[in-house]
Parts: sequence; C-alpha cells; structure tokens
Amino acid sequence: MTVVKRALPHLRDVLRSLMDSPAGVASLVPDQLCPLALEVAAELGVPGYIFCSSNLMALSTIIRAPELDKTTTGEFRDLPEMIRLPGLVPLHGSELVDTVQDRANQAYALVVELGKLYLLAQGLVVNTFDAMERETAVAWKELSDKGVYPPVYAVGPIIRQPCSSESSKHSSLRWLDDQPDGSVLYLCFGSGGTLSTEQTAELAAGLEASKQKFLWVVQFGNDSDKCGSYFGGGSRDEDNPVNYLPEGFVERTKGTGLAVPLWAPQVEILSHPAVGGFVSHCGWSSTLEAVAAGVPTIAWPLYAEQRMNAKMLSERAGMALRPKARVDGVATRGEVAAVARELMVGERGAFARNKVRELREEMGKCFVPDGSSRKALEAVAGSSCPLYFIRRRSISAVHIHVLSVNIPWLFRVNVNRRPSEQLRADLFPDAMTTRLAITIAACFGATVLMNSTHKTYKTQAKQNIRHTQPGTQATLTPECTLKTVASTLIYHENFCQTSTPPERNDIQR
Repeated sequence: MTVVKRALPHLRDVLRSLMDSPAGVASLVPDQLCPLALEVAAELGVPGYIFCSSNLMALSTIIRAPELDKTTTGEFRDLPEMIRLPGLVPLHGSELVDTVQDRANQAYALVVELGKLYLLAQGLVVNTFDAMERETAVAWKELSDKGVYPPVYAVGPIIRQPCSSESSKHSSLRWLDDQPDGSVLYLCFGSGGTLSTEQTAELAAGLEASKQKFLWVVQFGNDSDKCGSYFGGGSRDEDNPVNYLPEGFVERTKGTGLAVPLWAPQVEILSHPAVGGFVSHCGWSSTLEAVAAGVPTIAWPLYAEQRMNAKMLSERAGMALRPKARVDGVATRGEVAAVARELMVGERGAFARNKVRELREEMGKCFVPDGSSRKALEAVAGSSCPLYFIRRRSISAVHIHVLSVNIPWLFRVNVNRRPSEQLRADLFPDAMTTRLAITIAACFGATVLMNSTHKTYKTQAKQNIRHTQPGTQATLTPECTLKTVASTLIYHENFCQTSTPPERNDIQR
C-alpha cells in the first residue's frame, strides 16, 4: 500500500496529460490491490472501476471486512459460529483469506481498508461468470440496487486458451498422447503452492497405492510456508525437486505416472483427452481453466482465498471432492488413495464430472451475443462512456480500452464532436464493438474509418460494415442502420445529451 500511495502523484500527472490529449480518458480501472487510485480518478472527474481477478465470493468477504471487524471479537479462526453472508456458502472463520487470520498483523488492517475503498468504485469488474456464482451475484445485486455496494459486472472467464502448436509440445503432453482417454489424474498446486516434506511423502505413497495414472508437477517442499514456491527453492540452479521424492517412487511408478519438475503447460494438459481429474490448490485461474476443460477436481487448498474456493467448488458447484485431513492438516496416504480412486472411477467422481461439464457448457455461452459476460462488458462500456462526456465536455473524444485474454478485444474509439469529422476505430475484432462504434457514430453524425489487420475482423464485422482495405472509409449498410443503431440507441442514448446529434427520428429511420 505504501508503494501505491507513493505512485499516486505520478498517476495524477499521467491522467491529466491523457485528459489533455485528443483521445482523453473514459475511465480508470485499477486492480483489487490498488483502490487508492480511485481517489485520484474522483478528483479528476474520471469514472473509476475495480478489476477483481479472483471471484465474487472473495470480493464479497473483503468488502464486508469492515463490518466483520466491528461485529466480531477475537480471531476469526476461533469463532464458534459459522459466518453467514448473503449469497455465500456458510464459512468457518478459518476459511477466510489468510490476511485476516491475525488481527495484530498489518495485513489485517490493509484488508479492512480495502473493503472501505472498494465502495468508492462506480462498479466492480470481476473475473467470474453467472452460472459459476449465480446465488452470490443475485444477493449482491439486491444490495447494489439499494445502494449498499457498487454494481458488479461478471465479465469472465478471462483465461488463456490452449496452444495447439505441435512444435511447442512439452514432454508431459507427449506422454499424455500415449495414455487412454480420461485415465490420468493431473496434480499441480500452482506457481506458488508448496507441500511439507511429510505431506509430499504421503501424497506420493497415496498415488502409488491408488493404482491410477498420474501426471504430477513437483515443487520443492517447504515445511513452513505453503506458498514458498513463489520465492524459489533448491540450493543450486540445477536442483530438481523430483529428486527429493521418496526413494524409489519414480522407478516404481514409471509405468503409470510421470513426475515433472516445477512447471508444465497446464491449460494444454487440462484440455488433453487423456486427463480425467485434477488435484488443484483451487487458485481461481486454475479453477476456471478446469471448468473450461470440463475436468473435475480434488480440492486441496493451501493459501489466500483457496479455502473458500474449495468449499464453493465442493458444496455448491459440486465439481470437486475433498480429502479429509488430520488435525495437523496432513492428508494420509490412505485418504489420498481413496479420494483419487473415487474421483477417477467412483460414483461421486462421475457426479462431479457431470457437474463440471454442465458448467463448461454454460461458460461457452458467456460471450455469445446475448451471453451474460458479453452483456456485462456492454454495460460497463455503456455506463462509463456517457459519464465521461457529461463530466468532460471540453474533451472532444472518448478513449476506451477493453483487453481480454479470452476474447482478443482492444477497442479504441475516437469520437469527434463535429459532424463533419470522423469516428476512427483502430481495431474492431468483434461485432459487438463494431455495433457500439456505429451507434456512437450515428449519434454524432460521424463517418467511420477502419484500420485493422486483425485476422478475424473481416469475417466477424462484414455483416455490420461494408469495407474495402484497412485504412479506407467504410459505409453503413442498411441492415446495420436499421437493426443495430435502432436496437442499441436506447442503451447508449446518453450520448445524445452531450452534443448536438441528428434528430432522433432521423437516427431511427
């Protein structure tokens, strides 16, 4: 937080310079750890949003941290009653994020402060999707409609797509090519997740006893820090964590398993037909990747918000099984073997597989024209742009950037307020952004210029704009004028309040 505070004067200078440029600034969107930037945005009259890369459940607990801080005493892990928050599965205090488990820690005060600062946002843009957290989203909307919290826009999943290049195949993928469909249990605890020496030995013994095929991404053990892999491991660069597995394990399991050191291409592995299960630390990106691949999980949370994620995945989403651990937190080899067999060949595993495939189907609908995440992105664009014009009448253009890993949107629009000038679209890879640009152009009486080399543009946008080569003027087709402008004008009608547009009847006609 200190670093963020020191950066605020520089951020203010950058925003001011951008606001004085022809493009201007439509909105400011810091991530969930930098909400202090919203104060600068408010000072300059720029709409501010927060982007949350985790889920709505985690966001719900953080924004309620100030309330929980006032209404509870002692440590959360010692609370006798479950914590019940609107739309969430009941949580034990010990399942909340690590940073609130010690009130004397400076990180605790930081989380409480974050919860207060989130209220400054005009909206919260979250990397989730409706079917994944529907109950939580409904409960949030009820409170948002009452003015308690800012609105939430579920725009996920924002995840990396598999790379199909044969030349870049990892050794683990070549090994998977030789395995039967749905037969391999994939184990990975994220970039930072680490297991203790004892837990590593128990996990190895359990995998061997389960007789299930497995692919295990092995990290160095750490007996004191469950996210120790973020800080490296091993005494020398050539150290290999596989060498620290129980003696003889790699040789004995050579016919059924593969242990790889430190890293493997997870998205490609999960999408491989041979993979039928995933032992996961329940990081949110890994969770979304598992859903996208339709792979059920064994939930093995380690740190951060992962305990909450594990509970949601097992008790509400139904896509995960959970091993039982001893009082000291160690899951024994017998428990590992039992839960591995159950996920891969048992009835509960079959149920979890069906549930995650249902979620995968719903995820696939998120970005279709009427999809929930597409609508959420349209709502963010529709709410930020008009506010920008109302507050910054002296600026003659709107500058919008929407960047998604899942859909390659980079949307830049310059709207000149003089009807004789033009709306320039530097990149329109998608029909929705094209429709938005055409609507703005119609409201301002502008023409449209295209300058795009995006491979998918020509096929996706030809139904909306008749164009020739990149950089040449494009004309609006009758279908676009009637179906697109008329249907979206109501949504973006606030643009008409900030300039002198053509008569409304002319636009509708």
